Amino acid sequence: MEVENRTKAQKQRKNLIAETRALLQSEHSNTLRSALDTVRSEGLEELLPETLALLATTDLELRSYIFEFLIDIHSSALVTHLANALEKDYEADLLALLISLCWQSPLDYSPLLERLLLFMSHPSLQVVIETMTSLEIAFDHASRAQLEASLKALKQMEKGEKRSEVRLLLEELQSTCSRCLQQVINNEREEKQEAHHHHEHCDCGHGHCEHEH
Repeated sequence: MEVENRTKAQKQRKNLIAETRALLQSEHSNTLRSALDTVRSEGLEELLPETLALLATTDLELRSYIFEFLIDIHSSALVTHLANALEKDYEADLLALLISLCWQSPLDYSPLLERLLLFMSHPSLQVVIETMTSLEIAFDHASRAQLEASLKALKQMEKGEKRSEVRLLLEELQSTCSRCLQQVINNEREEKQEAHHHHEHCDCGHGHCEHEH
């Protein structure tokens, strides 16, 4: 019975995704909004690529509705879909909007660090500024290896950058990145010391520390 119910639920979900996907092709703003509400209420992550693509709409009210909707998503599936979306070519204003999702959304976008770094050399200053803000927040979640690689990339970019205002931003990013890297190194050191300290002075009475020696 349980398997039967599950199969039925999966089938219903499949149908709902197909129906909602069709509605997301609509020309009508109201239809699109109600389709987006379905994506939200039913958690249809499968339709996030279509939702991201809709940001290209010229209806600015609808664009802002979609953007608010995307900022509100707490599923890390969005990170993957945004990574794919950023591989495409966009007008600068739309690209800046997509990149700004990375700092306005509560999700961890550090997996996109490498991709984001490339946008620091974009001809549009708007894109560069959104990228910088996104990178600063992503650095907070990044691993030591990611931060070391980012620092290297930023130094290289600064050498090749002609625009003085962008060079300043690259410098600022380097110091943010260095600070985050130092923090990660300090945390690693503290964890090591704590583990070592625990072994040296263990009187936790569980007996499990003695036989770890």
